[in-house]
Amino acid sequence: MLVAFSGVCAIFFVLAFRNRRFAVVPFVALIGIAIYVFGFWRRDLAGTQYFGLGQLVLIATFFRATFLAGGWAFLIRVAERILRHKTSRTLSTGWILILAALPALYFIARSFERQIVYPSACVTDAAIVTVAGTGFLVHPELSTRLERAPVSQNAAYSLTVRYFTDPKSKEDLRRLCDMANGGENPVPMDMIWMTPATAHARMLSTCNDPTAANRPYCAIGVPDSFAGFQTIKIINRRSLKLPTHLGWLEHEDRADLISGGDAQNGFFCNGTDDSAETVNCNAWRQIAPDVSLLVKTLWESQSSKRRHLQRADELLDWVPRAFMY
Repeated sequence: MLVAFSGVCAIFFVLAFRNRRFAVVPFVALIGIAIYVFGFWRRDLAGTQYFGLGQLVLIATFFRATFLAGGWAFLIRVAERILRHKTSRTLSTGWILILAALPALYFIARSFERQIVYPSACVTDAAIVTVAGTGFLVHPELSTRLERAPVSQNAAYSLTVRYFTDPKSKEDLRRLCDMANGGENPVPMDMIWMTPATAHARMLSTCNDPTAANRPYCAIGVPDSFAGFQTIKIINRRSLKLPTHLGWLEHEDRADLISGGDAQNGFFCNGTDDSAETVNCNAWRQIAPDVSLLVKTLWESQSSKRRHLQRADELLDWVPRAFMY
């Protein structure tokens, strides 16, 4: 959208070479966008700590796109004058419009090209993902998020790839499958993050499809309790930049938690008894050197911690058998 907006602005700026009134149009559009954004978001964010921040960021982005369009139009104007001075010839309006739209068309074409996903085993079957040297067979219907931590503590960059079949995630799917050479090469990552509550229905549908029922998790069966989990995380405990997930292994003895075990095999649940209105539990297990499996149940009302922990133990047993390669 921003690229298209910038391209249109560039066209109006170059048309201003012929008639200055055209230069007003991008700024009128920018004012209109600002009025719409502030009016649309005001009722949703009013009174929150983020009130006004999102609007300012978005308007600043559109302003930057307008500025870049104006700069590109200026360069076209300079080039046209140089051409006229050197050859006594001028560019036609058609060529000027094509030059104005050229950067936007290039970036739009690149965006579409990155979303072209070529047929491969990675797209239809699975990708092999390694965590701290241990391989896992990850399937696209699991809607998995894969993350690689930075190599140094001071680095801010962390590679995140979404392995989804959702059309909106085509670029990530293409990126992962290119890294995996179509599914032939293992891809090293530091975390595999699944969301069972959203993937459960797709997994059952896949297992009922004769053309895709060769999945290991289909062979051993998907537990009935699978949909009752919010997250499953397979993490590299040596990674330096996953504090949110490693924090599960460093829980404190708090009055509102009941916990047990250690950093290799443990759990904690909210509340100290079963009188809590809603219950959820977190459990983890070391399943390979430097690899921990962590599961988190959904919050449920009128449910016992013992039931949550039993389901967590079942899933901690099931995940390595279903996905470890």
